[in-house]
Amino acid sequence: MEVITINYKNSTNEVLLDYYKANGFQKTVAVAKSMYNVNLKNAKKNFKTDMNGEVCETVLEIGILEFMKRYPKACEHWVLKKGLIIKDIEDPNNGFMTEIDLVLATPQMIYLFECKSYTGNKVLTNECTITTPARSFDVYKQNYLHAKTFLAQFTPYRCNKSSQVFPIQLALFSLAKGEIVDARTDVNKALMPLVEIEDLFDFLAKNIPTSRKKIPTLWKMVYVKEALDIISNRSDEYRSKHLKYVKKLHPKK
Repeated sequence: MEVITINYKNSTNEVLLDYYKANGFQKTVAVAKSMYNVNLKNAKKNFKTDMNGEVCETVLEIGILEFMKRYPKACEHWVLKKGLIIKDIEDPNNGFMTEIDLVLATPQMIYLFECKSYTGNKVLTNECTITTPARSFDVYKQNYLHAKTFLAQFTPYRCNKSSQVFPIQLALFSLAKGEIVDARTDVNKALMPLVEIEDLFDFLAKNIPTSRKKIPTLWKMVYVKEALDIISNRSDEYRSKHLKYVKKLHPKK
C-alpha cells in the first residue's frame, strides 16, 4: 500500500494563499487570526506551535504580496522568498546552516524577517529579546547571525557602497494571541523594528523613493534575484540537513 505523507506546514501555506487569491487580503488575515483559537489539545507534540508559526509566516507573505499588488510600479523589481536556508560561504562544508523565515529584496533595501507567533502577553527588551510568561528568546542574536551570513554571500551585488545607509534591515514580524509591548530604546527599535500586519504597509513604504523622497539604490537586482533563485532551489534539499543541525545544537527540542 502506498503511504501518502501530508506536510501540514506546506498545506497551511497553500490553503491560506488560495483563500487570499479567492477572497482578498482582509478576509484572509481574519481567517488566519482565527486559526490561533482552534483547540488542538490532542494534537501531536509541536503541531500547534509549528502550525501557528506557518500561519504567521504566511500572513506576512500575503501582506507583502498585497502591497506589491497595490503598488506594482514601485515594487516592479521586488523579490520575495520564504524559508531560505543559507550555508557558510567561507566554509560550506562545516555543517553550519541558518534558515531565514522570509527575505524581501528591493533595490533600496533587503529585509530579513523573523516571524514569531508566541501566545500570551509579550514584552520586547534589549536589542530584541521577546519575553512571555513562559519563555524568553533573543531574536536579535539569532538574526544578526542571519544577516552576517547573508551579507557575506550578497556583498558582490551591492552598489553605492559609499552610502551611509546599511543595505540590510532586520525586522521582527509578530502575529499571535496576546498583547506585545515594545519597551526598547529608539535605537534598538530602529535596529530591529517590530512589525505587525496592521503597520506592515507603512513599514514597507519607508524605503520606496518618491518625487519628494530620494532614496539610494543599494542592490543590483538582476544579480540578487539570480542568487536568491539559486539558494531557494537548494533550500528544499538542505531542509532535512538543517533540521538535523538544529537538533544537534538543541537536543532537548
